[in-house]
Amino acid sequence: MGALGSEFFTEADRKIMRTVFMAVVDRAALLTAVNISAGVVKGGEGRDPQRPVCVNIDGSTYYKTHQMTDKVEAYLSGILGKRGLHIRCIQVDDAPVAGAAIAALTTF
Repeated sequence: MGALGSEFFTEADRKIMRTVFMAVVDRAALLTAVNISAGVVKGGEGRDPQRPVCVNIDGSTYYKTHQMTDKVEAYLSGILGKRGLHIRCIQVDDAPVAGAAIAALTTF
């Protein structure tokens, strides 16, 4: 349990910290979903469920934060579902490196 398990915190303290943490995660998930949705809506694709927009999401914060992926995907479903848009979230290893290499090769 780490530092939260020490005798310096009461169970009430732990409950407050969990509540605050989950509120921060929920807010971050909403803002993440809004930003992804903006790109999907602006792109104009994803109306066919057989051809969803593919979104590569990179970052340890996204994948390692408790409930972040579930919350983002739930928000995305709500936001984009109302518009009849479909996406598929993926994770590509070393995507920033590959993107930088492609950008460097196409710049000249």
